[in-house]
Amino acid sequence: MIEIFQQFNQEIEEEKNFQQTIKTSIVQGKKIARQIRIILNDIHSKNSDIESICKKVKEFYSPLSLVFDSLYSIIPSNKFFKYYSFFKKFSSEIISYILLVHFFETGDLLTKEEIEKLLLQPDTQECINKESNNIEEEKNEKKEELQKQLQIKEKVQISQTNKKTKRNFQVYDYLIGIISMSTELSRYCINCVRSQEFELPFKIGEFLNNINSGLKLLNFPNKQFNKHLGSFNYSLKSVEQVLYDLQKIQQFKEILLTQK
Repeated sequence: MIEIFQQFNQEIEEEKNFQQTIKTSIVQGKKIARQIRIILNDIHSKNSDIESICKKVKEFYSPLSLVFDSLYSIIPSNKFFKYYSFFKKFSSEIISYILLVHFFETGDLLTKEEIEKLLLQPDTQECINKESNNIEEEKNEKKEELQKQLQIKEKVQISQTNKKTKRNFQVYDYLIGIISMSTELSRYCINCVRSQEFELPFKIGEFLNNINSGLKLLNFPNKQFNKHLGSFNYSLKSVEQVLYDLQKIQQFKEILLTQK
């Protein structure tokens, strides 16, 4: 009987060590996230150089890709959702930053698939399959050497089968990233008026209204996500209030001009 509990103790220790490995990768990712947050905060400064800020943030895409590659590589597919909760909040935060940068550059919304291409490297199994296809195209060259390579790759495939995890972000995390970005845009909209940039708030308002129309199509039973929707509605209301005030000021100016 003691042996049974000793085995349990060993499994518990292994679980602790595995969780610590995941947390170590996440800590590195959070350091990068803090640096990005500091850089993006400069958009709220007067006469900020948006183009330069976006360029600085994009320099972190490659290090972030390595962090996600580390996480997806060490987590087995059959336990992925067990450990995904460890870094889902971090994923949403990074997604919101990338969405914000893309909006400033294009005025449009980046899709989930496009973000995955930026941050998630192809898994080991996919790389092996690509190499195998290349080998098949070169069958006429050195048959013996190719056979050896195929044998090695076959062994690697078997060892990696249990570790293969489809590399993508969850829909919830992408949507929460959109809502977080909207909160930042709401703040930026108010600061635009203070900096006497009166055109951009209307673009932001139109952009958030389009997102609002898309969100209304969704029907999520998740209560936690509905709380995030409340945050988005507050951001949208703040932007609409700014636009309303700007329109009133514009109308008032037109009245003064006609009176003259």
